[in-house]
Amino acid sequence: MTELARKQPLPDESRDRLTSVEFRYMCRLSRYEIQEDEPLQRWSVTYWGIDELTGAATQIGSLECWRAEINRPDLCVALDAASGDLEEFTVVLNVMTGELDVDRQEGWPSDVGLTGTIGLLIIKSSELVPEWRGYDLGSYLPLLAIRSFAASCNIVATYPAPPGLGGSAREAGRRKLIAVAEVMAFTRHRDSDVWIMPLDALDLSAKMELRAEELDL
Repeated sequence: MTELARKQPLPDESRDRLTSVEFRYMCRLSRYEIQEDEPLQRWSVTYWGIDELTGAATQIGSLECWRAEINRPDLCVALDAASGDLEEFTVVLNVMTGELDVDRQEGWPSDVGLTGTIGLLIIKSSELVPEWRGYDLGSYLPLLAIRSFAASCNIVATYPAPPGLGGSAREAGRRKLIAVAEVMAFTRHRDSDVWIMPLDALDLSAKMELRAEELDL
């Protein structure tokens, strides 16, 4: 289990004295995964607001994701075995070879790599604690968090669906999550419910600066 931390500034008008946010990364590898060279890594990223005077940390949100090693024939089987929810993401892969099978989207940089030895980052969930909702941070903090995976992942995928809801409430929640995904530059993968975004050639720094301007941070 590995844990890393990285700090980023929060807007000056953030609550009380919480003027920076710390991202804590934890990689969860079981003994089985290490011994058998599994193509998946499970990561948990937590967001912590830091008190400028005392240094005390308050958790304000989290992101759960999986890093998948592309071009592995056993990848789709591993996704299904790891979690039933991850099976949805096999639509972006060649089931036989584990290669990425996505189309270049309009607006993607021309040098986005869609072949070769690359990684796929799957966002399983992202949430803020209730008192930090309503500040439009739901699309900004995940962008900061996934930047650390850009060196090893070309594509990030997500499945916008609210957990534990059904009927009209689920559909309304799904539309809200899709709107957030679109703000982050995700595009729908063909006719599936999976949304994708390139990481390797996307200028995340510029995108985050633009997003900060949009939020007036």
